Amino acid sequence: MDENLLRERIRQVIAYLRISDSAFAKNIHVKQNTLSQQLNGKRSISIEVIYGIADTYSIINCEWLITGKGDMLKHAVNESVDYKEKYLQLMEEKNMLHMKYTSALEELREMDHQKNIPAGTDSGVPDAKPETGT
Repeated sequence: MDENLLRERIRQVIAYLRISDSAFAKNIHVKQNTLSQQLNGKRSISIEVIYGIADTYSIINCEWLITGKGDMLKHAVNESVDYKEKYLQLMEEKNMLHMKYTSALEELREMDHQKNIPAGTDSGVPDAKPETGT
């Protein structure tokens, strides 16, 4: 494990949280001086710092913190599920709008028919085109 890269990732966590080093140290239950020495390379990063981050900030991906693999935030891994759900929701809304559009066209045609507009005359109502593919 490259200590300098680990230090950089811890700095990224602090920057992401938008808090001071001293507030971060307090939150992970480490003395500010100890954290400062570790981040400045005067001491190795302790397991207490790693555990403190993992225990305090459950959104931080520990694999990323230790190895650099993956995303910093745990929820970033599951974003594709949200996109899939959003896509399905939008497709359902699209289909509902298409049905409303088709229904409105049919009502307009019926109204035109009741006015006895001769066939082939442009009534201003567009022809409904069947939807192809989704």
